[in-house]
Amino acid sequence: MPEDKPKRRRFLEGDVLNAFDGGNIARGGPTSIVVVAGPARCGKTTLVGGLYELFHRGPFGGYLFAGSRTLPGFEQRCHLARIASGLDTPDTERTLRSEGKDLLHLRLAEREGGAFRNILFSDIYGEAFRRAADVAEDCQKFTVLKRACHVAVLVDGAKVADRAERQAAFASADSLVGQCLDCGMFNGESSVQVVVTKWDLLAGNAGNERFVDGKLNWLNGRYASRVGSLSAHKVSIRPPGGGAIKPGHGMADLLGIWAQVRWPQVPEAARPQPRYYTEFDRSAALRANGAGGQSGG
Repeated sequence: MPEDKPKRRRFLEGDVLNAFDGGNIARGGPTSIVVVAGPARCGKTTLVGGLYELFHRGPFGGYLFAGSRTLPGFEQRCHLARIASGLDTPDTERTLRSEGKDLLHLRLAEREGGAFRNILFSDIYGEAFRRAADVAEDCQKFTVLKRACHVAVLVDGAKVADRAERQAAFASADSLVGQCLDCGMFNGESSVQVVVTKWDLLAGNAGNERFVDGKLNWLNGRYASRVGSLSAHKVSIRPPGGGAIKPGHGMADLLGIWAQVRWPQVPEAARPQPRYYTEFDRSAALRANGAGGQSGG
């Protein structure tokens, strides 16, 4: 009988986009660039991959899924959380050491009106996050922070649930935001979201909730006047079934912010004609624009 092998699946190449491909998408229509930053295993990849999975169930947060240039990338990141992976406990592929240059792409259509927009996600792996928070020169290397429409700074809810680690969990977020302001990576127009992940581990415990609210108010007092917008979010992507916290808790509000394009776009007249990478993209565009779905015989 052949020896059992781990049930890991290989995916086709094309899992991420580079900056050049991302620029082409941005020139083709309204595009929001979102950087997700946080320490190792705080839930960065789960957050972005989980958002993609929420669209498997249908419209979410006022938007319809309208395609992606990085479907293999999303599938790779989500595979370990599915039954087909063979794992007893859901997991997520870890963020690779991409230095923030690899992009994941979502194309969405407004549920009301059908206007399209793109979101490009870049996440910064844990060690790079720590260096950027601690050393000004390392922070300045991540120019994507300056170009981003939105930067989500993650706080690991699992560490917040641990009394020995909860102060350090918020201190790392404080250090990164402060460093980015001191280095000029953030300014008075920056859009920053402080996101407490794994909220299902904290919700329902009055002491935990008071602690989190106190720390979020503290960060707001320190930085809200120095950036364009600073918002706080409590999210849970894959909570255990049967609890009060449902999958995707808090993500609709976060998506509503991320879908906002903050920087000037290419004038309409200068945009290239839409390019459809799959038949799914083409049919989604036709539906959103009110075109007929009948094809010629």
